Amino acid sequence: MPGTAPCSGLHTSPSKQPCRHIQAQFQRAIGSCHRLFRASQSGAAQRGRGLSPALSRGRQRDPCRLRATQEAASAVQTPLQGLLQWAVDNGVRGIGQADSKVAIYETDQEERGMLAVQEVAEDEVLFSVPLRLALTDATSKHDGLKGGTWLSRLAAQVLERKTAATSPWQPYIQALPHAADPQPFLPSSEAVLESGVPLGQLSPTLIPRLRTVEDLLPGITAQLREFSPQEVQWAMQLVQSRACGTMDKQGEPVRMLVPLMDMLNHQGDESELLPSQPVTVRENARWDLVQHDGQWEMQVSAMRPLEAGEEVSLSYEERENEYFLVQYGFVPMSNVHDAVQLFSSTDAAEAWCKHHQAGRVPSLYEEPQQMAQLQPSGLPLEQQHQVPILQLHTGARMDPDLVAVFEASSSRTPAHSASQELSEKGRQLALARCWEVLQEGVDPLLRDLAMLAADQGSDDSEAEVWVRRLQHYRQVVAAACQKAGSQSLAAPAQQQTASNLLKQGQLSPSARLILRFVALKKCVLWDAVTQLLAA
Repeated sequence: MPGTAPCSGLHTSPSKQPCRHIQAQFQRAIGSCHRLFRASQSGAAQRGRGLSPALSRGRQRDPCRLRATQEAASAVQTPLQGLLQWAVDNGVRGIGQADSKVAIYETDQEERGMLAVQEVAEDEVLFSVPLRLALTDATSKHDGLKGGTWLSRLAAQVLERKTAATSPWQPYIQALPHAADPQPFLPSSEAVLESGVPLGQLSPTLIPRLRTVEDLLPGITAQLREFSPQEVQWAMQLVQSRACGTMDKQGEPVRMLVPLMDMLNHQGDESELLPSQPVTVRENARWDLVQHDGQWEMQVSAMRPLEAGEEVSLSYEERENEYFLVQYGFVPMSNVHDAVQLFSSTDAAEAWCKHHQAGRVPSLYEEPQQMAQLQPSGLPLEQQHQVPILQLHTGARMDPDLVAVFEASSSRTPAHSASQELSEKGRQLALARCWEVLQEGVDPLLRDLAMLAADQGSDDSEAEVWVRRLQHYRQVVAAACQKAGSQSLAAPAQQQTASNLLKQGQLSPSARLILRFVALKKCVLWDAVTQLLAA
């Protein structure tokens, strides 16, 4: 999965039952592994206090224990093998040795992650990485740059070590995704607009958030003059999608890239297919900073028992899909924390309700964009985005302020009412707004789902999920439109027209990503419409 930057907090709830039997979900990953990097023969190597750069210059070993000798010998120079050798020789424990319970995997599509290759007990430490191996934004010759942010400082750390052939971090740098890879780490605003997938009003903040990232680039490039704009962009995207954070002794934030730990993929709170189904906690690992032999290290431990063949994963955050798309460059398949913006502010919601009740709302209501000026403050991009928005969440849950506006507009009760229940008039306002967002110049959901199900570029398991969703929402859309028609509500047209997005049966990477993002937003709206009609 692209983007492997864990977050320091794990968000779990005692009411959510962990999924304990998901080994089958990863059997395809094991079967499609181009390599499973399990053990290095450097277990007896020295583990000095300093970094050992010698491994990248000729001490060739064969860490691929699951492949034939000839194949392994030909693969000994691969970046992942060099990374494991370097890690073990520099004090990493729990991975890269013959008895290690976890291993790195790499698929034919060059997707990477970590698997348990033996059973693991709850709270057992999977692997540990000395913090002296981490790259941090705390110390760099670029610290004094005017206007420098943590992003620029850490990007400078990566570029310094990438361009220094004798850097002890070369094995780690060489194992990172490279700028020449066919797919960028993170989507650009231009890529989204050129994908051919219309956003409508499904996510008014997506393009501004992406442009906030892009707006940082010129200033940072001017500060790091010895590097090209392409190198700086590569390093920035790498850092943004892989860095984690903690606090130093003075309570100041420190961001860092931690080798191996940054290869753990994301899994969070998910449903099997639909938000209305039971929620399971998919992540199965956590990280902690501890002291070992007088040295600080990062320990990754199991949150529950793991079976052999199960992927080791962290929760990056439990947020809406915009966060994952902008920060990490992917969209979760079954994110129960996704949401759709219905209004940009309370004022916009109140104005819409007033015009709607007066019968003056145009068929394509154009809400004024009230975007804040986002500055490169060095904070995570989500914290920079301070625009108050009113959202509809999965399961037809609405922000309290949005409920208050609908109720105040329908019954003239105070807008700060604590009630979370919608009256009949409030429900009609909410339903009308959901219909309106679905109608605002976007393609119908059923066509989106049909294209995703027919996409030959996705793997079989993903296509199967889209087929099941298509079958489900055919029934949902038909029933909702029929019921809405009886209530004199205009239902969005759901004809399945031809599309030029599928070329030779396959979506482009950007079209696939944005189409998935948009389809899941429409699913949130249709689920809300169904529940509002049934109330």
